[in-house]
Amino acid sequence: MTLPPSPKTPTWLLGLQLLTNPLGCMDSIYKRYGDIFTIMDGSKPIIYVLSSQ
Repeated sequence: MTLPPSPKTPTWLLGLQLLTNPLGCMDSIYKRYGDIFTIMDGSKPIIYVLSSQ
């Protein structure tokens, strides 16, 4: 199974960005990767499905 694309940002930095500015971080990921993307939580992938509406 192939997962949707994911940010190449190191996990610790992505976690920090999500803690300090969650909406801005998700917005920038959405703009780069589109409606569906993966964020890894350790070894567990979390698939996000966003809508621009």
